[in-house]
Amino acid sequence: MLSTFAFKFNLHRYQVAIKVEDVSAAAEGSGSFDDSADWPQSVTAVTPLELEHEVMSKVMHASGLAGFARIHFFGEQRVFGRRSRVLVMDLLGPSLEDMSWAVSAGG
Repeated sequence: MLSTFAFKFNLHRYQVAIKVEDVSAAAEGSGSFDDSADWPQSVTAVTPLELEHEVMSKVMHASGLAGFARIHFFGEQRVFGRRSRVLVMDLLGPSLEDMSWAVSAGG
């Protein structure tokens, strides 16, 4: 299960997105990818959050920070008492889901 939270980090006046993935749910297969997918050999991620981190890291390394969210943290830690993977990155604006809800709800 992948959950996303928006959090304003006031110390450095950042806004960050915090994405949390339950390690046990991913291990059971609910968060894993279809093995038949035609992924490049250089992709080693096995869960959506690992893939997002890997792709973002490669894009940032190749192009620098201009226009892309910076990754502040990626790793495992306990969240609400459960082992979880956590990705903390810059929040650049509303998500596509938020924008879709705003349009469909007349927001």
